[in-house]
Amino acid sequence: MRREIPMLLRCCFCFPLRYGLLLWAYIKQILSLVCFASMIFKVYIDSPRMTLQSYVEVSAIITLIIVDFVFYLFLIISAHTENCRLMRIFYRYSIALLCLTMIGMAWYIRSWFIYIFSIDVSSVLLVLRSNILPAIGATLVLFIVQAYFIILVRSEFNNLKNKSQTEFVSNAFAEKCTAKISFDKRTEENVA
Repeated sequence: MRREIPMLLRCCFCFPLRYGLLLWAYIKQILSLVCFASMIFKVYIDSPRMTLQSYVEVSAIITLIIVDFVFYLFLIISAHTENCRLMRIFYRYSIALLCLTMIGMAWYIRSWFIYIFSIDVSSVLLVLRSNILPAIGATLVLFIVQAYFIILVRSEFNNLKNKSQTEFVSNAFAEKCTAKISFDKRTEENVA
């Protein structure tokens, strides 16, 4: 059965959609810069004690932060300039990021369950309470927030895509007419 994804007009029920997305993107960019600076600082402080594996992990995290920064830059540019193409790129990136995050969190939780079966029964409750339940809670919260954000981006993308389309409703026949308006510079030059 097919379900419609809702079209939202407001971000967090108070901001207009585009301004809410811009606010969200700017806050995310600031947090990305803080994470990037903390990772560089961690490498600077811990470099004498770091192993090859930790260098690989830190460089992968820094690469992901940079990629995330670039895609959120696409969102900021597309929201300011009303560029539908960049908004679509960011929309697809958000969906891929949500899928990859869920796969990563499932892998993390799976590894803890494998660890539980290898330890004694008295430590199982401690591991569940300290590692697995917070990871499951964080995964659920992350999924809900990211899914809401994807719906917001999709709503803005559809608004931008349909901005040049005007609809007329005839009450006499209850028919809907759609007119697509496009501006061509060549026709304006020929008229002048």
